[in-house]
Amino acid sequence: MNRQKILLGLLVLLALYLPFLNQAFHIDDPFFIAVGDQILKDWLRPFSFNFNSSGAALPVFTTQVNPPLHGYFLAGIIALFGHAEWALHLFSFLFVALFFLGMADLGRRFGVSPIWAGVLAAVTPAVMVNSHLVMPDLALTAFYLWAVTCFIRGVDSGRKGWLAAAGLCAAAAALTRYTGLTVLPLMALYAMLQRDRSAQERWNGTALALSIPVAAMILWTLWNIRVYGSPHLTASFAFTRQLNRATPLLYFFRFAALLHYIGGTTIFPLSLMLLGNRKGAPEKILLGVVLAVSALFGFFLFKQGYTPLQAGCSLVMLAAAQAGIEHLLIRPLESKSNDDRFLVLWFVGIFFTCVFQYYPAVRRLLLLVPAWVVLYLRRVEPVPAARKWVPATIAATLALGLCVSWVDYSMAGVHREFAHRLAREYPAEPGRTLWCSGHWGFQYYMEKEGALPYDTRVPRPVSGDRVIIASAPWPQVTVSAVDARLPADPDRVYEVNPDLKVITSPCGPIPLKTVSRAASANFHANVNHPGTVVFLPYVPSRTALETFLVASVREPKKSSE
Repeated sequence: MNRQKILLGLLVLLALYLPFLNQAFHIDDPFFIAVGDQILKDWLRPFSFNFNSSGAALPVFTTQVNPPLHGYFLAGIIALFGHAEWALHLFSFLFVALFFLGMADLGRRFGVSPIWAGVLAAVTPAVMVNSHLVMPDLALTAFYLWAVTCFIRGVDSGRKGWLAAAGLCAAAAALTRYTGLTVLPLMALYAMLQRDRSAQERWNGTALALSIPVAAMILWTLWNIRVYGSPHLTASFAFTRQLNRATPLLYFFRFAALLHYIGGTTIFPLSLMLLGNRKGAPEKILLGVVLAVSALFGFFLFKQGYTPLQAGCSLVMLAAAQAGIEHLLIRPLESKSNDDRFLVLWFVGIFFTCVFQYYPAVRRLLLLVPAWVVLYLRRVEPVPAARKWVPATIAATLALGLCVSWVDYSMAGVHREFAHRLAREYPAEPGRTLWCSGHWGFQYYMEKEGALPYDTRVPRPVSGDRVIIASAPWPQVTVSAVDARLPADPDRVYEVNPDLKVITSPCGPIPLKTVSRAASANFHANVNHPGTVVFLPYVPSRTALETFLVASVREPKKSSE
């Protein structure tokens, strides 16, 4: 591997990352920061506190679905720099660098350009947007990828040091998110497909690598039982099972949303659609089928109230995903290459675990991005006519990733800016309480201004209190019928009545939305409040980035006798 090119690639990624250092905390960042705060108070009991992210302050041990390793990482940064956004983001670049280096090593092993593999994967919108959060998803992906690459090196060379390193990385992945446990069957699959080494040698190495994460999970479980009386993994499964009450139609919608994410947030959509030789009759027929299916679903969305532009975005993303699946998953199996089979099964396994999680999100797909990118490069690099697409594909993917990242950056910034502004412009009456509703960064910054998160289990606000609500994040207090028909024109103030104002933010520097009820888009989940299923991770739109409701609480007037 050319070390100079790898170093240059890292420097380019750092340069792309630096403009986002001051990104406001967004999505579930505040929760994981709260875990870090708790660890600094009692490092042996990371989940011994309550947190309000769903309208009630609930015990974290029974409502948090992830183990705490990433919280310890954040705790170290918080101990040195406090809650400074720049510090938490700067040190989180470590996982971007690890991901890039792991992708380069994976590309080398599977016969594609290491530098192209690393750069293309790192600039996908899925990776770029999530790299600017302090949630554990990119850390999980980096550990997961290194578990695979170290295991491959260990099996291929027979060196136990690499196998032990794979086990340690797998343990780190599993203790970052429980979905990291899926790396264990993936490693076993690779060992099973490598027929050039003796079965005893392969399985002895596999046993060594797998024993380390299994031992780590056992120790974590025993500690849970000692401190909390039950395993956290069991509590996590019970909580997600309670949330995941899906019907067959909802599973289909999740499947469709994930296809949109693949087509819209991985490799540039046009590059996926241009895969293969379109000159033959079978290719033209296939292209017609892909476009027909995509157009049919776009028409369905149009009939459900989507605009023609939104339906058109759906068509492009779905067509790109279908073309990619045919050329990157189905075609490689014809070669009967064990390397191709391994990459295809890696992708398919992660994809279907995403379908059955309690809600799809682009971040769920991060674990399949490495296999997807390597399959793409294995498809185009050997073909001289297609090889020239690679730099153009990287440039287009980078441009899309930067646009989507900047829009999400702006969305996070609106919550920080308006929390500061609204708390000062619309305080509660003296001696009364200012409440906020809407998790993500908005609740975090409102609490810094002295507001309390609305809790459905405590007495209702009393006369003189004020409630400020952000409409995009969960949960929200429903304010009459206004909440279902919030205006979307940017930079406006609407007085619904003397006690209720609706305030919209600016549109933002780029007419694109990553989380918007008005634009029917959500990069971070396939559901918008109050339960509307959406499919698009982003969509062009000139609507406001966010809409806020400011409600004053008044005692009802007594009727005169």
